[in-house]
Amino acid sequence: MLQGTKRRLAMLERSIELPLTAERVLALVEERVRLTGASRNDVIDAMAASMTSEKRHRVIDVLVLKAFKGNVEAAHQWKQKAVADMRGR
Repeated sequence: MLQGTKRRLAMLERSIELPLTAERVLALVEERVRLTGASRNDVIDAMAASMTSEKRHRVIDVLVLKAFKGNVEAAHQWKQKAVADMRGR
């Protein structure tokens, strides 16, 4: 009974929309990897497929900004180059 309650509480917690941070996204990926045994790439692909385009872009923005340690200008330049490279394919 306690396990079922914990599982339902965890599901309820996941349904609450919290502010999107890089740490939260990475924690969600790690949690799903642990729970499902799937690879990180598979979990990320599944999460991305279940998101709206707008939410995917917000996730990308927070992760890129974290990768560039908060340097907004460097993150913006990298994103512009990535978009240009994708269009050139």
